[in-house]
Formats: sequence, C-alpha cells, structure tokens
Amino acid sequence: CRAVGAGVLVYHSGLQALDLVRYGVCHTLLRDAELAAGAQQEVAALRELGPVAADAGVIIGMENGDSHQW
Repeated sequence: CRAVGAGVLVYHSGLQALDLVRYGVCHTLLRDAELAAGAQQEVAALRELGPVAADAGVIIGMENGDSHQW
C-alpha cells in the first residue's frame, strides 16, 4: 500500500463459502470444521499483517460479506 500511496487496504474474507459453490470450486458448502480452520488462518494472517500495516500508516478495512449464517 505504501508503494502506491494507499492509506487503506480492504480485506475480503477467504471464507466466501457460497461463492465457492456458485463458481463450481466446491459442490457442497464448507463444513463447520473447515470454516473454523479457515477463520483461524485468517485471524493469524491479520494478526501478522496488522503491525506491518500500522507501521506503514495503513488502515485495514474488512469486507463483511458472507457471514455464514444461512
């Protein structure tokens, strides 16, 4: 972000379970264990990215699309 002068990074969840089915990547929705594992990976990645973004003066905004409450 700093290289292009951007002050905001919009993060889109990798857990867009409905999109995976819609685009034919998966034929079923993710199981609860798969969603939990994916959420843990995202939390770990954001915890690592947060300090880097803060040092660069970049705000991380999180897209709140698919909430998995269907």
